[in-house]
Amino acid sequence: MNKIENFIHLNYEELIDDCFGYWLGFWYGDESFTLEETKEVFFLTLKKLLDDEQVILSPPTKLHTPPVKFLDPYPKSHIK
Repeated sequence: MNKIENFIHLNYEELIDDCFGYWLGFWYGDESFTLEETKEVFFLTLKKLLDDEQVILSPPTKLHTPPVKFLDPYPKSHIK
């Protein structure tokens, strides 16, 4: 098991239990990984999460909120 696989193996449950933000925050952490190793950890962990059905990826959706129509308490017809 290489350094990256070992890190994922040892920290996988903790990364899930703490929160997804902590896992994502690993990018800014003080671990002794190079940028390339950090990317590999990120994507291998994501793959493990997907394989274990811990997360689901879905395509972005457009949130449609219909316009809100407010009733004007002081309609212009009342202004003189």
